Order: sequence, then structure tokens, then C-alpha cells
Amino acid sequence: MPIQYESEIFALAKQASVMMGKVTTIPMATRDIYWPKQLTACAITWVTDETTGKTETNPTFTQVHLECETCAAWLTVTEELLEDYPGNLGDFFKNQFVEAWAQEFDKQVLNSNASPFTSILYDTGCNILNMGTGKTAFSDVGFSDLIDMENAISAAVGEVGLRGAVFIMHRKVFNYLRQKKDDDGQYLYQKPAEGVPATIWGYPYIISDQMPYTDAADSPFLILGNPKYWLHGNRVGLQFQTFDNTIRKIDYDQIFYRFRLRQAFEGQHPEAFAVLETAAS
Repeated sequence: MPIQYESEIFALAKQASVMMGKVTTIPMATRDIYWPKQLTACAITWVTDETTGKTETNPTFTQVHLECETCAAWLTVTEELLEDYPGNLGDFFKNQFVEAWAQEFDKQVLNSNASPFTSILYDTGCNILNMGTGKTAFSDVGFSDLIDMENAISAAVGEVGLRGAVFIMHRKVFNYLRQKKDDDGQYLYQKPAEGVPATIWGYPYIISDQMPYTDAADSPFLILGNPKYWLHGNRVGLQFQTFDNTIRKIDYDQIFYRFRLRQAFEGQHPEAFAVLETAAS
């Protein structure tokens, strides 16, 4: 008997990227580029009188190396499936790849440990803060820890490092903060029936599925910093190609879809970020 394919495919919609548009994106004309980074700024001094020589200033610079890598995937469908399916499977698969890239983008910015790029959570150039001894669970986080993160950035690079800073965490960690109570049993951050505040200690926050949520000792799980200080290099943007003139189509009626891009990620000013970790024990 005939088989009917419904036109709508039910799928759990993935979270769109929360970091695209927040980091600094740089077009890459070649595989490698070097982005200048200032180490020390110009300095000025007072002269004692009009006959005193002025002091020479020597700002210093270094370079941030961006080297792109390829991210890709492919899949195959049959001509028969495309003929029998009333919707546009090509558009469906394209959207699936785009959603997968949105998640991977956030992972590479936030929670990638040299796979292939090192993210904010694992960059040793960031200000790393460990919670006190015995605080090995994410639920041990307190509002004082967030103040310590603010102080770490201020001490490292000055108040300029806190401009545009945001907290970044998993929703589970955010809810641990919402559950904190004072000595009278009152919620500190949000009382029942109140709207959720837009900031924490005056800083906006970002909730991301790509941030850690499973407890582990000596593990990073919360970020404070301005995402603009993280670089994203774009060598080749989103490519979605159809290959339907191959020997596999002749033999097996197969058509191929390929998704591909070439991108890079690197911290320009990791010292302007603070990362909170659980205690080692």
C-alpha cells in the first residue's frame, strides 16, 4: 500500500548561539593572521619647569595569532526519499547544520579545552579563582565569589577591563544563585513573585547550554568578562553544498549534502576575564 510522509519533521529546537555577535569577528583573507595587542600604554609625566626635558614614552605591543581550522559534516539521502517527501529536506538539513554550528560556536568560545581551540574557561591567561576548601560543587557558589571575580579583573587590568563585562553560566548554576537565602530565610537575588533582575551585581548575565553544569572538583564553571575581548576569525563562512552528480547516484540513487566552514578562535585579552573554579578538595 502507498506510504505517506508528513511534511513536518518534529525535532527539539536547539538553542541558537548566544555568543555570535558578542565576540569580535575578524575576516581572514589567509589561513593565518596576526592581530596586534597592546601590552603597555603611553605614559605622561609632569615637568618641573619650562627648561626640563620631557620624558620619552614607549608603549609596547605583541601579536595574537589566529589560525583557522575546518569544521565540516556530510550526509546522504536517496532520490526516492526526496521524491516521496513533500517538504524540502535540503532546507531542513541545512537548518540542522546551522543549529549545530551555533552550539559549536559557543563551545569554542566558552568551554573548549584545545579541541581544537582553547576557550575562556581553559585559557590560563585568564584570572583563575578557586572557591574555598571543601567547596567542590557548583551549588557552593555564593555572591561573594562573584565580587572576587570582579576584583580580580580590576586588579589585573584596571576598571577598563570591567566595561561591558557580563557573567556567563549554565542555567543550573544561575538557579543555584537564585536559591541563596539570608539568615532570615529570605531569597537574596529574587523574591517569589518578583521579576528576574536583568543584572547580577550590576552586570548583565548570559545563560548558555555550553557552560558546565555537572559538579566536579577543581573545575571551571563561571565566567566574568567582556566577550569583545575574545576573537573569532572567519576565513570561510557557512557553506551548504549539494552533490548529485556522483557515481553513487548512478549506482544507489544517493545524493550528498555537505556543510563546511573554516574558522578560528583566540583570546585577545584573556587577562580581562575572570574564571571561577570549584575547590580541588
